[in-house]
Amino acid sequence: LADLNRDSNDKYWRKMKVQVEEVKGQELYTNFHSMSITRDKICQVVKKWHTLIEAFVQAKTLDGYLLRCFAIGFTQRTKRQVKATCYAKGSQKKLIRKKMMEIMVAEINKSTLKELTKKFIQESIGA
Repeated sequence: LADLNRDSNDKYWRKMKVQVEEVKGQELYTNFHSMSITRDKICQVVKKWHTLIEAFVQAKTLDGYLLRCFAIGFTQRTKRQVKATCYAKGSQKKLIRKKMMEIMVAEINKSTLKELTKKFIQESIGA
């Protein structure tokens, strides 16, 4: 993403992929293909003594594209917590994963692919 926006060096860890749909002379018409995170950023956000919760969902956008989205969540220490660890129980992880999936499906179903791409870039979903 930093290559696409020359002034934003803080978003270097996002890898945007586009797919060429059509070629007309010297022009290429592309479409959004995927967005992923670099390995160094994933290693930076994963912490010891916390629970990692992953979820994925498949849903259709308003304009008919089928998207498969993946999300990562972590447990967080409370303000006055003394214990070093903040692990989640299996039932808690299941509820958190369910809520993550509900949010992703709702956002995908109410937006077009172009709107979703803008939301991902602006970090209005997640963050």
